[in-house]
Amino acid sequence: MTEHTRNRIDGRYNEMYEGYDVPKEIRRRASLILFRFGIYGLCDGMYISNTIGVCTSLGNGTGEFRTDRPIDEEIRNRAEFTAREIQDAYYSCIPSEDLPELVDILANATLDNEKALRGMQSMINANTAEINRTDEAWRESYLTKRNDILASHMIILTQEQLLDVLTGREEIV
Repeated sequence: MTEHTRNRIDGRYNEMYEGYDVPKEIRRRASLILFRFGIYGLCDGMYISNTIGVCTSLGNGTGEFRTDRPIDEEIRNRAEFTAREIQDAYYSCIPSEDLPELVDILANATLDNEKALRGMQSMINANTAEINRTDEAWRESYLTKRNDILASHMIILTQEQLLDVLTGREEIV
């Protein structure tokens, strides 16, 4: 993933962090999780950031974070535990089969485009199947919005892949 795409993703969630001093290393990971799994609630960015903070002892769970320790290293060391805590809270958005990908996002602060695209498409397929089964308008509306968000995120990742090919950073297979 290029720095340009990381910054583009980070910028999508600025409103969620207003009024909080979240270390960039935590904020980046939280934003990647929001992006990858199509999570969009106004409080979700801080919830995930606070979860990362508590699980790594870098935060107190109320929006206050420590920066006196190596943040990337602390998160990497607790990535599996933190991923399980986040997946437990967001089980409807983060299927258990995506837990290894969530661990990778936390440990490396980046997305694997191929895995992310496959996972997003899988979630869209599951949501569409549920839309076809439900007769509850609110549920259909929610799932349709999640599908739209995931599809727009897939476009961003696909654009990055195309740029990689066009600029010679990656060969066409």
